[in-house]
Amino acid sequence: TFKLNISDVQNLRNVNGVQTKVNEFGYTGGIGYLDKNRFVVQFEKLIRGLETKLGMKRGINIRGAPYDYRYSPNTEVGREYMIRLKYLVEETYELNGNKRVML
Repeated sequence: TFKLNISDVQNLRNVNGVQTKVNEFGYTGGIGYLDKNRFVVQFEKLIRGLETKLGMKRGINIRGAPYDYRYSPNTEVGREYMIRLKYLVEETYELNGNKRVML
């Protein structure tokens, strides 16, 4: 089960002994499949469609920003995520010749 210890809304943390980590922030490896054995497809079909039908490229104009939905934006984890997301959007904008970014 997905549990968090809550001492107050600003201080959410994993249960002792549990560590969560987001894989490949900014890339598609962390969002294509839900498991490392690649049995459970998440966004891989969408990513492949964007590549084949629109000519988009992973790491250039297809980026991933996985988020642990249990943390609200007003927690430390949520604030750090928003900073990383802002940087990712700005970097993607620059990588694509200062063209708009679609989220």
